[in-house]
Amino acid sequence: MINKYMSKNKIWAANVNNLSDARYFAAMGVDIMSFICADHQDMVRIHAIKDWVEGPKIAIELQGLEYSDLHSKFIEEIKADIVLSAPYLVLPSMDIPRYHTTIYPNFTEDSFQVIKIEDYDQNIDLQSITSLKNDNIFIDAPLSKDDLRAIKNNAPHIGFLIRGGNEIKVGIKSFDELDEFFDVLDE
Repeated sequence: MINKYMSKNKIWAANVNNLSDARYFAAMGVDIMSFICADHQDMVRIHAIKDWVEGPKIAIELQGLEYSDLHSKFIEEIKADIVLSAPYLVLPSMDIPRYHTTIYPNFTEDSFQVIKIEDYDQNIDLQSITSLKNDNIFIDAPLSKDDLRAIKNNAPHIGFLIRGGNEIKVGIKSFDELDEFFDVLDE
């Protein structure tokens, strides 16, 4: 498989919930692909999708307030590379990195985090984000093409978190917006 995307920035494809997304993201060469895991049905779906793709690291997005032994066994069974959870979720000690989501502008130079910008209309200080020297930070925001280029050119150590979505019908989906994102990174 030839990866189309050639940027130095890491790409995290989150909320992958169908095979169309998984195959597209794997073909584009994303670094991390994550799946929402809230219940047993999610675990079955993740197993089915994971078997069809190779390349990206696999992350599990834990949803909800409780963590159970079932989650732990599943994370081990699926051979997850990363766990993404809310900072308030208490997890047992694991041998894999745990990322947490931080709502902008309340971020720090923690070892693993996703900086989520919820209100794109707010004045975003990209310089304060790009000045972070940590290689394990991802921005989750609807960035303009100019902002995307600025981060790509000035902070190749900062990663981008993009999201999968629903199919129009099983196996049918438009990737036009994501194609534009990858085109900007490939300039």
